[in-house]
Amino acid sequence: MNVSEFYPQQRMSNLSEKFEDHLKEIIRLSLQLRDEENPEDARKVSNPRWDSLVQLNILLAIESQFSIKVDPQHYSRFTSYKSIYLLLEEMLG
Repeated sequence: MNVSEFYPQQRMSNLSEKFEDHLKEIIRLSLQLRDEENPEDARKVSNPRWDSLVQLNILLAIESQFSIKVDPQHYSRFTSYKSIYLLLEEMLG
């Protein structure tokens, strides 16, 4: 049996590909990721560059890029690409 039968490749949500590309670029630039590093794998706990200043830069870039205001109660969710993506999906989706 093929592993892909158990774990089919799916997009994380219904948000547009352009939206995803912008978010990936924000993460890539904020964390100064190398070309071979996938922004979708970015997590605060596993990336020593992801400190409070980088977290704030990510937040500000997202607010600017998507013309939104993130409620301060959600700041703590800015800990990984996936958690940010899911939060934005809730807000924009």
